[in-house]
Amino acid sequence: MVRIGLDVGATKTVGLLCTESGRVLHRVRQKSAVKDPDKLYADIRNLIQKLTGESPERPAAACIGIAAFVDHATGHIHYAPNLQVENFPLGERLERDLGMSVHIDNDVNCGVLGETRFGAARGVQHVVGLFIGTGIGAGIVTHGHLLRGARGIAAEAGHTLFIPGGRACGCGRRGCFEAYAGGRFISESVVRACRTHPKSRLCAEEAKNLTGVWRAMSDGDPVARQIWDKAILALRVLVTNLVTLFDPEMVLLGGTVIHELPQVADSVREFLVAQRLRGILHTIPLTQAVLGGDAVALGAACLPDQP
Repeated sequence: MVRIGLDVGATKTVGLLCTESGRVLHRVRQKSAVKDPDKLYADIRNLIQKLTGESPERPAAACIGIAAFVDHATGHIHYAPNLQVENFPLGERLERDLGMSVHIDNDVNCGVLGETRFGAARGVQHVVGLFIGTGIGAGIVTHGHLLRGARGIAAEAGHTLFIPGGRACGCGRRGCFEAYAGGRFISESVVRACRTHPKSRLCAEEAKNLTGVWRAMSDGDPVARQIWDKAILALRVLVTNLVTLFDPEMVLLGGTVIHELPQVADSVREFLVAQRLRGILHTIPLTQAVLGGDAVALGAACLPDQP
């Protein structure tokens, strides 16, 4: 059986034509439309149609992981902060226009699901997954199934509170973890820092992201050190809180930041080992995701198998 899996993120959309066993038959990548729900919808619909045309048989379903608060039962997008789309009936419109079964869930839910089916957490029944990229998202698998909550928006860990009244976050609140360690906010912090400290080593870095911050900090730059320390503290506290709440067998770390900068995972691991609450936190393994840019789309293709 062939399915279509999409990963609709804040900057790019990845589309896969794949089998139930996770074998990728065809792959397409394009930019994501932002601030325009109708353009976003048209791009998603056209990509599904393109992948359908590449299939040797009619795909059984079109499955989408999207960076949004989404009702998985209906495919209704409540809010997508980084795509700037709100209250949009994506699933209903796609099913009507395409005439096929459509399944939609949060992108990190799908990424963690993909890793439990085909990747680093394969066969693990209790997983806390944290993906760090443009934003920060989490997915919780318990007894082999996604934890979604009453409205499908459980595990939005990036939008839990780190510092009350702190930095403004894209979700409309202040002080969220994402506002201190999400990629978009790291870039904004670097730009602000270079305005006030133009001689900082950080300003010479072409990459205005955590990788650039790491390089400048490694050269002894104190401005970069401040940004790094705040971001790492946020991630350390967030992972420790998630472990304490959900008691997983494994913490799975993924996303572009983890892929490009393994020092982040090392720093989080050191902190977790130092926490000996109930004498077990330091024994829980932190594992890096292995499916890379295919994780979300492959996990999305597994959505029809989830309750």
